[in-house]
Amino acid sequence: LMAVFKMVTKNGKVMTMGPAANNAYHGLPGYSTSSTWGHYRHPSYLQELCFTHEEWWLSDEQRSSKRQTMDHRRETGRQKWNNTPDGEYPRCVQLECGYDWVHCLFNDGSVWGWGHGGQGQLGTGDTHSTGVDMGPHRVLGMENVRIIKIAASNYREQSNHHILALDDQGQVWGWGRGSWGIMGVGNDETQNSPRMISQAYFDDKKVVDIA
Repeated sequence: LMAVFKMVTKNGKVMTMGPAANNAYHGLPGYSTSSTWGHYRHPSYLQELCFTHEEWWLSDEQRSSKRQTMDHRRETGRQKWNNTPDGEYPRCVQLECGYDWVHCLFNDGSVWGWGHGGQGQLGTGDTHSTGVDMGPHRVLGMENVRIIKIAASNYREQSNHHILALDDQGQVWGWGRGSWGIMGVGNDETQNSPRMISQAYFDDKKVVDIA
């Protein structure tokens, strides 16, 4: 078992270090196999992970206008982000680690992951892992909802490669390995993308917490 250290700073930056291995557990792109030594390079000090946030809810026309506005604000020292509580650039507010994979929740409601994805637990629509040349990937399929909390199991077993997410409307989403019905969607199939659990299971009431 190889240990990877991750942390979230007070201002919402995600820091990481540790082994790269086959699935880039640390999440840093560029730490590929060394041509000199023939093994993976492992960052031995904390480094910041980079995330490419995009205001996906804007139309192409709005994006163009937004870029012009951002250029003006950048020149004047005033910038505004539309989908965060304080209008600042998205910050990480929660970090959840599974076995060889990680998810981050940002205050704009987006979820990002990296590492091993063999059971669909990265939520990218497939079972690919991030690999040593790729950084974090955004979880796909929840673009029109705002996630406020995530929960993952970190026990060292394949059956625990799954994750839950709670949105601001009290709906629960799940993806990853579905054995024994742990996804709560009425079957034991693996979910490679987030799928909302029917509100009927909760008597049509809003869910207030997950763990």
